[in-house]
Amino acid sequence: MISTNLAHLTITADGKFRQQALRDHNRNVGRYAAECMSYTGLANCGMLCGLLHDGKGTQKYQEYLRSCAAYDAYDLGLTDKPALPKPERGSVNHTFAGVIYLLDRYHGKNSVLADYTSEILSCAIGSHHGLFDCLSINGQNGFIKRVEKADREDIQYEEARLSFENEISSANELDRLFQKSKEEIEKLMRKIAVSNSENGEVDSDYINMGLALTSRLLTSALMYADRRDTAEFADQTEYADIPADWDRDIQDFEKQYSQLQSGGTFESMPINLARKSISEQCRQFAEKPGAIYRLNVPTGGGKTLSSLRYALYHARAYGKKKIIYVIPLLTIIDQNAAEIEKYLPQEMVLEHHSDVMKEDMSDDELHRYDLMRDRWTAPVVITTLVQILEILFGDKSGCIARMRALCNAVIIFDEVQSVPMHSLALFNSALNFLAEFCRTTVILCSATQPEFDRLKKYPLHVTHTPMVSLTAKQIEPFKRQKYHDLIKEPKTLEEIADFALSILDNQNPVMIVCNTRTEAKELYRQLNGRGGEDLQIAHLSASMCKAHRKTVLREINAKLHAIQTGEEQQPFILVTTQLVEAGVNLSFRSVIRILAGNDNLVQTGGRCNRSNEYGAGDVYLLKLTGEEQQLRNLPEIRMAQDAMADNIFRHLSFEPEDSQFIEDYYLALFTNIEEQKKSEYLFQYRDGKTYALAGLLSGNLKAGDKTYKLHQPFKTAAQEYKVFPENTYPVLVPYKEDGKKLIESMRAIDRAGRIISKTLLRQAGDYIVQVYDWQKRKLGEKSMLESLADDQIFILSEVAYDERYGLNTDAEWTMEDMIY
Repeated sequence: MISTNLAHLTITADGKFRQQALRDHNRNVGRYAAECMSYTGLANCGMLCGLLHDGKGTQKYQEYLRSCAAYDAYDLGLTDKPALPKPERGSVNHTFAGVIYLLDRYHGKNSVLADYTSEILSCAIGSHHGLFDCLSINGQNGFIKRVEKADREDIQYEEARLSFENEISSANELDRLFQKSKEEIEKLMRKIAVSNSENGEVDSDYINMGLALTSRLLTSALMYADRRDTAEFADQTEYADIPADWDRDIQDFEKQYSQLQSGGTFESMPINLARKSISEQCRQFAEKPGAIYRLNVPTGGGKTLSSLRYALYHARAYGKKKIIYVIPLLTIIDQNAAEIEKYLPQEMVLEHHSDVMKEDMSDDELHRYDLMRDRWTAPVVITTLVQILEILFGDKSGCIARMRALCNAVIIFDEVQSVPMHSLALFNSALNFLAEFCRTTVILCSATQPEFDRLKKYPLHVTHTPMVSLTAKQIEPFKRQKYHDLIKEPKTLEEIADFALSILDNQNPVMIVCNTRTEAKELYRQLNGRGGEDLQIAHLSASMCKAHRKTVLREINAKLHAIQTGEEQQPFILVTTQLVEAGVNLSFRSVIRILAGNDNLVQTGGRCNRSNEYGAGDVYLLKLTGEEQQLRNLPEIRMAQDAMADNIFRHLSFEPEDSQFIEDYYLALFTNIEEQKKSEYLFQYRDGKTYALAGLLSGNLKAGDKTYKLHQPFKTAAQEYKVFPENTYPVLVPYKEDGKKLIESMRAIDRAGRIISKTLLRQAGDYIVQVYDWQKRKLGEKSMLESLADDQIFILSEVAYDERYGLNTDAEWTMEDMIY
């Protein structure tokens, strides 16, 4: 044994030094990473990565560690200022050593399998503080940079190697683990080949995509393990995943669920009997082995609780560690989360999305919540589609570290048709990988199931056994509205306003759903001042902050309740955007939808006569004139419009909820998308060329040097990936007194030169509007944006926020605004 090296050295508030041996840290990280990778059959890969991830066993790093601790003591006022200069945090390289060790010892030894294995392990070790490109778009090889071009003397590699072999582990143990890792990788590659073979042939793109996802998962496990052990050392507390108790959770669920059905009139309503059948079929289906399944039920069919019931029983039957509920839109996450949390113990559920507010927590509770959020340690996680896509393809280390939580889980995708078209190839590949190699069960929920398995390249390997089958009699109660195709004669926004007013007398209340905020705002203006003094008009869009939307939603619900109960019959029109389509509990007598995809239309139809409150409902599909459509930067909406118009033309009857109509719509849409490679995430790189991100992750870059097998530019691909490709910026808006007080508090803190607290930033979440590049420029030119915290926070002028429809980029300063 050589002398003990340290991984961590910290000083407590009372002036005592605490240290963690490098051997203990690396072996702990190995154990944690091995546990994460056990579900994929790569436990030895995880252990080996942990043992080699930190090459801190060098004189240079140990001096750096002691110097950092000395300055920490000085900063706390416990010692005099150290004589040596203050070291820059992270300035001593400790990740290259593990990469060099693996590639020096095992790579290029006339074994293709050893080459692949050592590269995958090296990629994880070299990426555990941030991704790197195995091969960059401009042809630079990341392995060569780390092995052949690295200054081994500068990083003191020989000392690190001795530490690996004599302190942390032994050469024999490392060789044994590598041999087992090689066997694990071989088995995985064979499984990937079998899973993607067609007529005995395998497309190498699928093999390489599988290896790319394997590499990312291994990196995730290592990041998680490293952060967990570091936090446990710092806090002297264990941060393991919270163990699930599915027996207790099922008991709690069934108790609540039975109370829901205990009302005297429950079984007298056909729609409730249909919902009960859906739920019971889901419970029974939970006994089937894990795979990718579709839960296809009509809007209003109770899929939130039915899918949760399935997940609980399936998790118990197959020993799943987590249930992850993925919701597409923030507008409905509060509603769905509240429903789920009524049926499960609150301490077992983690909500993770940008709107989570934890104002009532103490500092210690907030710290524990942050750790639980960062590592997804709760048995049940409620999150957004954006979070999942960032975990799978984004570049933030915190997101990548959560990928390990997707293994041995039940993942429920609510309203799965909301997956962006540009990400379909990536989404399908990731779900195939999780279901086939990570023991994860995936449930796709939708009333308009997208045919992701119909893509020719990167199809989804979905199981066609239906989770639920309904008879014609059971489906009948869900047919609460009639659809009308009126797109043959395109209309201006003014003509759409006239149409809405013309049906209002007999079909009050009416909702109009637009494709963009701009359309909604202009239509709202067109309706104002028309239709008589009694007409009430509301506006709801993402131009309004969350607090504003919540206020308007409460007013809308109160208004609808009064109309439904006969308390008043005042005419009422809501002008909104697609944010109401997925699961928002609103019900109007009639709905107008400006032409979009079939899934949008059916979701809009779900807000029409939702529980048969009006006895009948009508959904009108209208088309805007070309001059009035502003979809230049929204190609997905344009493609959906084209596919919908084509599908309507090909069908004799207009039945958007018919299974054949839905299937034909998606076939037309996906054919068009694939012809243009739009499903593979196209982006323009700084060299001016267009690349498909799915192709890059499939190893399509060609290397001049054939030494290395992995060609994926992981860092570049992750940096280029955006769920919403158009850049947006969060802007704090002065809505009501609470919003204005929040802004004043931030201004005061910024003027004092202090850092704005996390608590204050969380509170700001209710008063944020996302603005596009062009909106930011326009507001900036008018001096209507103020920046704080070195341009990290933007504040909107009161002049540019309208109490009726929120953000107003057309606002202008008046003389009164200029006078102090």
